Amino acid sequence: MAPASSPRSWGAVLGARIAAPDWVTVEWSQEVSSPVLLDGEGLLVSDDWSWIARSLATASGSKVYPAARREEIDALEQVIDAELIGALEEVVFSTDQAVRDAVSRLLFARLGLLDLQLADRRYLLGDELTSADLPLFGVLLGWDLRYRAHLGWGAASLVDYPNLWTWARRLAAEVLSTEDRVVAGLEASPDGSLAEPWGPALPVEGIDDIRVAWREPVE
Repeated sequence: MAPASSPRSWGAVLGARIAAPDWVTVEWSQEVSSPVLLDGEGLLVSDDWSWIARSLATASGSKVYPAARREEIDALEQVIDAELIGALEEVVFSTDQAVRDAVSRLLFARLGLLDLQLADRRYLLGDELTSADLPLFGVLLGWDLRYRAHLGWGAASLVDYPNLWTWARRLAAEVLSTEDRVVAGLEASPDGSLAEPWGPALPVEGIDDIRVAWREPVE
C-alpha cells in the first residue's frame, strides 16, 4: 500500500513491481502516510521504502539492483532521499526561513547536477535502469504538479532542466501503468475527473497543460 502523494512511494512501488511482478500487487491508498509492504495476511513486513525495493530485487535477481553496483546505487539513493525528498520536506514543514532558503539552494543545486549527469546517458548510472532512478522519478513526477508551489516565487520548473524533463517523460512511458497515470493525475479517470494527489497543478511558462506535456512522445 502506498500514498500517491509521497515521492518515496513511487520508488518503492515501481521498484517492487519491476523487480518482482509475480509477487507483488499494489494498492494506491491515502490510508497510509508512506509506502508499506504487507504480507499475504496483511501484516507489516516493512515501511522502509528503499528496503522494500532493494530486498525484492535481491530476492528475485532483478537487474534493477545488480550486485556489482549496489554500493553505487545505495549512495545515489541516499543523496536523492536527503537532498531532494528530505529537502522538500524541510521547505514544506520548517518554520525557519533561513533553513528553508538554504535547503532550497541545495535542492536546486542537486537538480542541476543530476541534469548534467543525464546529458550523455539514458539512466542515472548508464544504459540500464536501476532502483536509483525510481525515487528521483517520484520527485520529478510531482514537481510541477505541486512541489514547486512551496519553493517560492520564480522557482524553476522541471521543464527548465531539459535533460531531467526528457528523462522523466521517457521513464514515465516505460514504467507507469494506466492506473499509475490516473492516480498521479496525468490522465483522467473513467468518470472524467483528474486526481490531484499534490493539489492543483501550477502553470508552467511555455506549456499549455503540464499533464498533457507529460504524455507527449520523447525521441
